[in-house]
Amino acid sequence: MAMFGDTSWLTYCAVLFPVLIAMAKADDIFLEWHVITINGTFLGPLINITTNDNVRVIVFNDIDEPQLMTW
Repeated sequence: MAMFGDTSWLTYCAVLFPVLIAMAKADDIFLEWHVITINGTFLGPLINITTNDNVRVIVFNDIDEPQLMTW
């Protein structure tokens, strides 16, 4: 292992989760309205993590107004 130097950084593992907020059109039988989607889905994706997991969420806001996201 001496040839690789210090490998203690390899023990750190994190989940990287990019999030894209965008507008889309939702169609009903007679109505059409704009909805906010997260990664192309309405209500957003399911993020499964457990205690002591390191998670980094990168949010790209593609709409013209600020958004508040809570977990």
